[in-house]
Amino acid sequence: MLAGILLYETGVAVFPAVFVTAAFLYFILKVKSGKMHYLYLVFPIITIISFMMRKSFDSESLFLENLKADGGKILCQLEGSVDLVKESSNGYKIFLQDVTVTLDGTECRTENCIVYSEDKYLKRDRLKISGKAAAFKSASNPGEFDLEKYYATLKIKYAVYASRITKSAGSDVFIYSLADRISDKADNILHNITDTATASVFGAMILGRRESIDTDMSDLFTACGIGHILAISGLHISLLGMGLYKLLRRCGAGDVASMAGGAAFIIFYGLMTGGGVSQTRALIMFITAVYANVANRSYDMMSGASLSAVIMLADCPYLVHNSGFQLSFAAVFGITCISSTLCKAFDSRNKILNSLLSGIGIQLATIPLIMYYYYRIPVLSVLLNMIVVPLMTIVMISGISGIIAGSINTAFGTIAIGPGAMILKLYEKMCEGNLKINGSVYTCGQPAAWRIIVYYIVLGLIIYYISQKPHRLKTLLALIPLIFILIKPRPHFEMDFLDVGQGDGIFIRMEDGTTILVDSGSTDNSRLYEYTLEPFLLSRGVDELDYVIVTHCDNDHISALKALLNESVIHVTNFCMPSTTCIDDAYEDLWELASESASNIMEIYAGMRIQTADGTVTCIHPSYQYKCDDRNDYSTTLVVQYGEFTALLTGDISSEQEKEILPYVQPYAPFDLLKAAHHGSKYSSCTEFLDEVSPLACIISCGIDNSYGHPHTETMDRINAAESEIYRTDEIGAVLVNLRDGKVNINGYR
Repeated sequence: MLAGILLYETGVAVFPAVFVTAAFLYFILKVKSGKMHYLYLVFPIITIISFMMRKSFDSESLFLENLKADGGKILCQLEGSVDLVKESSNGYKIFLQDVTVTLDGTECRTENCIVYSEDKYLKRDRLKISGKAAAFKSASNPGEFDLEKYYATLKIKYAVYASRITKSAGSDVFIYSLADRISDKADNILHNITDTATASVFGAMILGRRESIDTDMSDLFTACGIGHILAISGLHISLLGMGLYKLLRRCGAGDVASMAGGAAFIIFYGLMTGGGVSQTRALIMFITAVYANVANRSYDMMSGASLSAVIMLADCPYLVHNSGFQLSFAAVFGITCISSTLCKAFDSRNKILNSLLSGIGIQLATIPLIMYYYYRIPVLSVLLNMIVVPLMTIVMISGISGIIAGSINTAFGTIAIGPGAMILKLYEKMCEGNLKINGSVYTCGQPAAWRIIVYYIVLGLIIYYISQKPHRLKTLLALIPLIFILIKPRPHFEMDFLDVGQGDGIFIRMEDGTTILVDSGSTDNSRLYEYTLEPFLLSRGVDELDYVIVTHCDNDHISALKALLNESVIHVTNFCMPSTTCIDDAYEDLWELASESASNIMEIYAGMRIQTADGTVTCIHPSYQYKCDDRNDYSTTLVVQYGEFTALLTGDISSEQEKEILPYVQPYAPFDLLKAAHHGSKYSSCTEFLDEVSPLACIISCGIDNSYGHPHTETMDRINAAESEIYRTDEIGAVLVNLRDGKVNINGYR
């Protein structure tokens, strides 16, 4: 344990020591058969534990402390070396390392950072930058991608939006500039010899340029479970590195020279493609396998993967949080332990059957992680991959041949890349057909961590049992943990107030499974549906909303609903809009969109209710064809009842409407929970209304440092005077409300 802590504290400098230690274990801690010992597994465990323990005494630099204390943004000057350059929507995303920040005349060292720039720079360029630094935002809603945690796995703590960049020194390392030039040249050739969409796919597969790939194509492949073909992984390393190694040996080169040539080429290839997690793992495993062959030692994938984990975690322990890291090593575990055990149990020489069993093994190893990070499972992915994976060798050879031939003549390149392009079109058609099949994608939601732990423990025990006395019927036991992890837990009542920024978004689920969404919009988050609403719903296992209720047609309440209706991932059964004479373009456009997408569209007005097996949602405002001049005034106001629990959702009504609905509020008062009207506006939540409602808790949905000044200090004073506990989404993220054993539990996601 102490060794692990010290390893982490010394950081990258310990990398050679770890490698030497691992090499030592290779020779000393080996079984009689000569295989690498599984004690390699001890080192990743030690590193992971050390990371967990380090969190208790982790200290931030002066700069990062000031950055967080200043609301997440600060003007600064910094200097660092370019490590990686990727294209972004507005220019280039520069990964800077060895960063020195000057703040108020004081210099301090920080972790690596990202710089957004309009200009492209080369690796190892030394840059001086002036700009605004911003801390990465941590996830504030369930299911939301945690940008802060992700970049921490890359040893990056903040981003800088550059206003001025000066290159203090050019790139002196020829190999980096050469790698960039070859990559750019290859990408240009791909676009010359085939269409843009196909070229972008080849660019991702061969050159690691995933930023330029067509989004629809990427989403299509990912949804069908073949998105892994777009990442540089073990297939590329095996094809290129091992291919070159064997070629050199056949040409008469010695073992050492062949190993050095293959390793050098793969390392250079890594410089060209960015060196992702799976690629780094595959590179280390390749070098280990070739070295074992040269040294006349036996090699097994599990030990090679363990060595990779040792080296990668020693460099960056935060990688344990990286989904790519986890999935990559889980796949190796699936191949080495599960697939091999299943194949032995069947004792089959049928290649198709063995391919199917291998796919099943990988799926069993990775399904819990896929569920945890992506919330959906492509049911037919095993069958698809049986076709896709064998053909990938042809695709890769065709793409590389196309680049080489295209550098000589465009026509030759088009001919060479043709077979690979046709196979990619086949993949596209297969995926499109797959998604048309009902039930091809299972929305499972995000399982609890304890379920994943139990799954792997039980699966490990079953696989060990099967391996002792292999038998075909025994393999069915491997499905037991699969059934356990796939079964959705019984739903319970929940009411979640999403952190949408400046806006509203409320999700309600009754114990019988009825789902209701009240509003979803924001004025400061243009991609609210993509980044927040859809991930949240899918993480909850929801791919169909029984009711969507619109309070009013301001953009901060409906912006994500427009995207929801345009999407096919989540189906809307009933779409409810307030009954009013205040009809404008926004109202008409939303009604038209809903009429094309939802199963049923209706007006909602006072007296209407949604009755479920164990709860009720009642509309108390507006009245039928309510007359007003302002959108806020006709805001749908709802009373939610579940057992003895009552909540009041008020949209953006003003104090005038609050007084108007008092007679309808009285039968339900006092309330357990109130959603403060209009984000805590000065002109809502009047004293008379609060006295009648008497909420135990008050939820205020508003954006951080919003320009409207919400919530107003006078409103806060009135709510405090009503002795109501206040929960703000701008402070604690999503507010999660649930009932357990008749007790109301309210928690902030952050």
